[in-house]
Amino acid sequence: MESFVAIDKKTESIRWQNIAYENALKPPLGMALESALLTTYSAEMPAIVAALRALGGFAEGEGKLGPRGLAQTLEQVRGRVKIAVQRGRLRSNTRARIAGILDQFVYEVGMDEAEGSWHPKMALVHFRPKKGAQLEDNDCWRLWMGSRNLVAAENAELGLCLESTDGRRGHDVQGLDEAATWLAMRSGYDEKAARTLRLQLTKLRWTLPEGCYTVSLKHHEGQAGTGKLPDPPQRIDEVIVVSPFLDVSTVRTLGKWGGDSVARTIVSTEEWLSKIEISSASPLAHYARVLAMSKPEEADEAIFGDALEEMEEENDIAYRRLHAKLLGVRHGKSCTLWMGSANATERGWRGRNVELTAKIEATVQMWRGLENWTNDLREVDRAALRTLIDSETETQKKLNQERNRLAAAWDAKLVFEGDRTVLVANSDLHPHDLAVELSVRLLTHPDMKVWPRGQDRLVLAQTRLADRTAFVCVNLRHIDGATAEWVQCCMVDPPLGDDRDTAAIGEYLAARGASADS
Repeated sequence: MESFVAIDKKTESIRWQNIAYENALKPPLGMALESALLTTYSAEMPAIVAALRALGGFAEGEGKLGPRGLAQTLEQVRGRVKIAVQRGRLRSNTRARIAGILDQFVYEVGMDEAEGSWHPKMALVHFRPKKGAQLEDNDCWRLWMGSRNLVAAENAELGLCLESTDGRRGHDVQGLDEAATWLAMRSGYDEKAARTLRLQLTKLRWTLPEGCYTVSLKHHEGQAGTGKLPDPPQRIDEVIVVSPFLDVSTVRTLGKWGGDSVARTIVSTEEWLSKIEISSASPLAHYARVLAMSKPEEADEAIFGDALEEMEEENDIAYRRLHAKLLGVRHGKSCTLWMGSANATERGWRGRNVELTAKIEATVQMWRGLENWTNDLREVDRAALRTLIDSETETQKKLNQERNRLAAAWDAKLVFEGDRTVLVANSDLHPHDLAVELSVRLLTHPDMKVWPRGQDRLVLAQTRLADRTAFVCVNLRHIDGATAEWVQCCMVDPPLGDDRDTAAIGEYLAARGASADS
């Protein structure tokens, strides 16, 4: 795998590399996918397809996938991939009905976001040699973990990629087998599959990125009070904190690491830096440099095929929206980095979020790459931060609260009958706020239908086999016009099988034209 840090020989500058996430999922030459577990807080349909096509051997920069290529990819990865996402954080971003069959890959983790979120970002992939390959006995495993959700938005992210290697040359990664197995159990693996996974992982050794001495993983299980911020090293010369979301107590604690003589830098968004600055504690005073980037974005609505093309990345894109999370300490000619999914918040490190974090001991060259990145960012005036206004309206906050509550309580089942489809709820799924209206549609149908209050079922249009899916689009509309929309998974009756996939793919190929791959 490519190293974490690259040195530009012309300028002798050290920079961290920009490597496409999808390329970390692509099978090595002569190998094919055996299984993959992807965990993410949020996900979008085009990004799911991009991940599946990479796992099927078709990575970024290799041209358009095409209808037949998409059909072949889905066939190759069927039954081999599980994507665990926070319930209520799946978006469609497509008008293509073929997206309905992606339900077989998605597993929703039903955490109530009022208390804590499913927040780890990981891809654990197992490859096997193809039949007739030169080294048929050597499997390959790859682990990616970091800050990136399974979305198409182009934010500044941070990730670590490890690949298994021969035991004599590789390194142990402490905590990897325990963390991966626990996340697998929460992602719907049964006990037998989880035990098999752990047994396989305990036998592996890994290649570390250039400049890394050791790497260890730790997962936070989402039990309040069971996690904590890392213990700071005894010697600290510099501190860098990178996080798009902050809270006062965590920023204050990190601002005291190492005492008054330590040079500290914090990188966040103006919105959250402002919230910290206007607090009575004013912990930003402990940081010599306060740097800002734009808040992370979500991808715009896009047609399915176009979104795949738009997700091609170039190595020199200057990402200006922040989503990376990192705590870094330099001590002499080495450094310690904690990176992964946890923001610099109580909820991320000590609260009820499920998180995954890597601790990396590395050379000072790794630190110089991080420093050079921060040197390109904009320093903000703390006084100006006190004048910023929260961009999120009260209505939007209320809608988000309703979405989180409804997503956590969702227990609806889709019943496919001969002449109609019925959505049946076992509990009251309507918004508590009487100013908010609930509407629902099948992902494969365009028309939203209002779900009247007091009713436990909603009759939808007749659904052909090719259009059947476990996905429904849920829409909340406030009386003032503000909306929130997401995709929800449902139980289905009767179960969806291979015949649904065959019908949907056949119709998709016929509609797009068999020659579209040329």
